[in-house]
Amino acid sequence: MFVRLLVDSEGFAYGADSNLVEGSIELLDVLPGERVRGWAGFIVPEEAAPAYLKYAFRGSSENGLQVGLAGSEIDQEQTPEPTYTPAPALSKLGDVVENYGYTLSAVAVEDPATNPGTSYESEDGKKLVAVEFIVGNLAGEVFSSNVLYATLVDTRGFMYGADSNLVEGSIELLDVLPGERVRGWAGFIIPEEAAPAYLKYAISGSGAETMIAGLEP
Repeated sequence: MFVRLLVDSEGFAYGADSNLVEGSIELLDVLPGERVRGWAGFIVPEEAAPAYLKYAFRGSSENGLQVGLAGSEIDQEQTPEPTYTPAPALSKLGDVVENYGYTLSAVAVEDPATNPGTSYESEDGKKLVAVEFIVGNLAGEVFSSNVLYATLVDTRGFMYGADSNLVEGSIELLDVLPGERVRGWAGFIIPEEAAPAYLKYAISGSGAETMIAGLEP
């Protein structure tokens, strides 16, 4: 949960709204060492002059950050570029990771993808990456497999959410019982210069049970 606010030079605050601009920042679970990048759109009066941006975590304005915007007269201390520390002891491509009663294995990576799906549209400066993975249920609660629960993290720590039908053979939406497993692909649109580091899969979409599989051979 988070709050994004734009504050103008007269102190008036404006809330962001989804899909006001293309490339809106994605709703993702961010683990320590990771980061996410995107846009936020605000509808403000024509005469308003943006002064600073506030980003509050967990829905509370007491737990957040603010940064001055270009042309702002408000002095803001420059925030240093965060240093990315890769997740420790990442598995290798093809290894099976077990946790919470579930398993995850990334079995193939296509960078760039050779199997674009029906919803993929090429963008300048970006590429489509496809990851084939297997999710299994050893002894956990029944869960639903869903491509939207997959996230790609690059070597700089930036995260990218999957979307339906970006690649052919996307993992199916199925109820996975104990003893069963499901296999399929997830597609991610990332910058051309980005290099995939690992795959995250949130069981049942919950960040509390997130599996991580490395993508290096």
